[in-house]
Amino acid sequence: MNMFFRSFALTALGMVLASGCATRPKASSIVIAPRTTSSVPVDLVGVADENFETFMGYDVDNYWRPHDAVRLAADKFEVQITAGKAMPAELTGTNDIWAKWIGSGVTHLVIVADLRGDDFKGLGRLDPRRIAIDLRDRYVSNAIVVEIQDKAVKIKTALKSAHKQ
Repeated sequence: MNMFFRSFALTALGMVLASGCATRPKASSIVIAPRTTSSVPVDLVGVADENFETFMGYDVDNYWRPHDAVRLAADKFEVQITAGKAMPAELTGTNDIWAKWIGSGVTHLVIVADLRGDDFKGLGRLDPRRIAIDLRDRYVSNAIVVEIQDKAVKIKTALKSAHKQ
């Protein structure tokens, strides 16, 4: 009985450790696809779990104000979408910023676009100008496509089904 328990405990421990490895943040290529006719700055911000809810609740209009302390302190990769150009911008999975983000405990990549309009007032965490990618999730492609639309930021790449991981 004691031998069975040890064997079971070691197997269970191995499964827990293996599943923990599967949920480590992973660098991916992020493709920013413009679907707007506006020129729009876009930030890809690395955020750790402990700061995630605070960052997601931060007002997007405040974030884009000149000299905003949160934006200045953000560990970000900046992209500029230019009006009339349909070419996507890309943050490759080999870019040095990934090592910095993952080494500092980043678990989420938050994409924030400077889209303007009165439609966004008072939306808080539900503001469609900001969307988050959990870097522990697995997607059907190594290139995660994010569209910048006139009124929203949308992830176009699907997640893998849980039973396929």
